[in-house]
Amino acid sequence: MSEDQKSQLTDITRATASIEGKLSEVLGRLSDVEGWLNFLEDAAAEVKANPAATAAEVESLRRRLDEMEDRSLRKDALAFITETVPALLGLDFPRGFQVERAHRSLGPRKLNRPDLTHEPVLVWKHFDDLAQDP
Repeated sequence: MSEDQKSQLTDITRATASIEGKLSEVLGRLSDVEGWLNFLEDAAAEVKANPAATAAEVESLRRRLDEMEDRSLRKDALAFITETVPALLGLDFPRGFQVERAHRSLGPRKLNRPDLTHEPVLVWKHFDDLAQDP
């Protein structure tokens, strides 16, 4: 084998070794990509199995929650009124103080005062109890 051939063979050997190194690096990266792809496929399958709530569902649940909170506030307001008003007025109602209707007033909720947490309430009451003798 001549020197020229040996030199070419050495160059080819170096090029092959370089290509093998680069191929090994590409295979390592490809393995990493496959791992990430498997992870993403598993995550996508989990999302499909347990989908997140849609905006419409969230809005529906928010409306239901608001309605429940309003009902709770009305019940609390009625209980407060039926217990407090007779005591404040010093009147005895033979059949108990019965509120026909109670409404929040049309004024602003907190009247621009952050320290005021209650709302003004309008009460509609039949006063038949006061006119009748037991």
